[in-house]
Amino acid sequence: ANTPQKKMALLSDELNADMQYVGQVEKLIFERNAYAFAEQHPEQTVPVEALWQNAGKGMLGESIDPSETNRKMMDARLMMWDQYIHGPPGYGKGYLVGWAAAPKLIEKLEADPEGFKNTFHAMLKKGNSISAGQFLQAFDIDIHQPEFWQDRLQNMSQTVDQLEQVYKDHVLQSYTRKEEHSNTPPRPFP
Repeated sequence: ANTPQKKMALLSDELNADMQYVGQVEKLIFERNAYAFAEQHPEQTVPVEALWQNAGKGMLGESIDPSETNRKMMDARLMMWDQYIHGPPGYGKGYLVGWAAAPKLIEKLEADPEGFKNTFHAMLKKGNSISAGQFLQAFDIDIHQPEFWQDRLQNMSQTVDQLEQVYKDHVLQSYTRKEEHSNTPPRPFP
């Protein structure tokens, strides 16, 4: 980015994408609860709406907006994610693992491009016979370790810090520089 405005826009886009992936946690909680309910109560209809609304409470606590507008918005999101009821179990996990693993895989690629390529091709030859965790173990990445997830969340925190710094450096300082302000009064509205 060659301007502070473009840098802020790129950092904001990055954070938005990160939040979308973190949102997969909510969907996985919903999915787990929906399948558990179906197994425990095979004769009953799965209370999709209630399970969906409760899924976010684990992450957001009681800060969820209980208004009718928010409920309708959540219901609309649920309709878009119909695959979490009718699709295969674990649908959202792939997105979440991929998001968390991407920076580590890039590090491995940059450190040893040829070795990375060989390992990557060997893993692709295994097709669907291995899990995402097994695939990443070939690159010495363990999704079962808390550090795997904490490192990615730390990257998000650094992005927030960068965005705040660019904002402070550019936006707040621009209000204190007289040379950037015109001495002409604003035009009246037509």
